[in-house]
Amino acid sequence: MLRLWAARLGAMGAALSLISILLYRAAPDSVLSLIVGYFNYVGIFLGQKLFVSRGIAPPQCDVVLFELFLVVFAGVQWFLIGAVVDLFQKQSRRLHH
Repeated sequence: MLRLWAARLGAMGAALSLISILLYRAAPDSVLSLIVGYFNYVGIFLGQKLFVSRGIAPPQCDVVLFELFLVVFAGVQWFLIGAVVDLFQKQSRRLHH
């Protein structure tokens, strides 16, 4: 049953990341950048190393790729967290039976 929490959290993580990025585009001076940074910290860190480190301002193509990277990475990150939860639940069921 590794699919239960892993798939749900992965889809929700990617969806929340996409929604927060779209809202951030509408209001760039809002607190949404902090929210994205907290629930996708590793994605922000790696994305900055991959996309933003080349110059003062990345081309528009890099901005879109960076945002796409954040959405995909958030999905993967939360999928892995869900897989860990599923493993703990499986181990817990084994111990109780």
